Amino acid sequence: MPFYLKYLFDVSKADSKSRLSVLDPEDVFNEKERLNEEILAIIASTLRKAFGMELLGVDVVIEKSTGKYAIIDVNAYP
Repeated sequence: MPFYLKYLFDVSKADSKSRLSVLDPEDVFNEKERLNEEILAIIASTLRKAFGMELLGVDVVIEKSTGKYAIIDVNAYP
């Protein structure tokens, strides 16, 4: 098995204790980010219309330095 697969599967566990899951000191961010409910509502509405679905799951990340929202995954529910 390639060496990186060991780390990939280790990090992807919910209770991961891998060194790769620990933030570097310069990455620790204490201030709580508040989600912009209006932006999330626009994202949800746009995706519902685009896919013609009422129920779906969406993963969104927020870029730390710009505050821009990015959709990284959309899942359909039966």
